Amino acid sequence: MKKFIAILICITFFIPLYVVSQEKPKEETKQVSELTCEIKLGTGIKDKEIEGEATSFSANVDKVWCWTLIKGAKKETYVTHEWYYGDKKMAEVKLDVKYPSHRTWSRKTILKEWTGNWKVKVIDEKGNVLGVKEFKIEK
Repeated sequence: MKKFIAILICITFFIPLYVVSQEKPKEETKQVSELTCEIKLGTGIKDKEIEGEATSFSANVDKVWCWTLIKGAKKETYVTHEWYYGDKKMAEVKLDVKYPSHRTWSRKTILKEWTGNWKVKVIDEKGNVLGVKEFKIEK
């Protein structure tokens, strides 16, 4: 009887453990955004369009504007503009997206001593990077 109980315990506890250990791990699925974006950089915004479009600016620029055209929104959502000086995040701006085709923008004040490489990342509400635009502040 003791052997029977021992075998029953083994079957009850160890076989399920063996089966679980043999399962293949599920592959992580990468989130895919329904949104697309166009990114432009410049010195201002006029009539909802970028002005002074460029990817290189003088240290005297004062402000750089990031304009984005977001397409594909099926509901109200948001995107974030993350501004980087080199690898250091300098600003994060959350911008509402209310329409299937929506223009929005943010700006970053640039100090004269902040010369070098910059970039703006446009990120959707799920954390997907929709696009990156690099620019340079010249001495």
